[in-house]
Amino acid sequence: VSRIAGAPIDAGQFHGEDVLDIWLGSNRSPNRPQFWRHSLKQDNWRLYFGGGDRPVALYDLATDPGETTNRLREHPARVRQLNKVWRTWRASLP
Repeated sequence: VSRIAGAPIDAGQFHGEDVLDIWLGSNRSPNRPQFWRHSLKQDNWRLYFGGGDRPVALYDLATDPGETTNRLREHPARVRQLNKVWRTWRASLP
């Protein structure tokens, strides 16, 4: 948003990534994981958590953008990998 407004920022003071090109139509994926209150998206995968750090649903957004088929049991290695990213991020929070 700062880039759109032309506002100078000190990138060292912000956690994030410039995704303006994606907003403007580029088809690249963000380079960093994206975190929400109860989910994590990395590459084409979104992992949802219930009750803290307990994974409850995994979706392959490349084949299921509407998130209709839970793939949690089919991809245990992916769940472990994303869960590790989630826990590392949560541990870094103040």
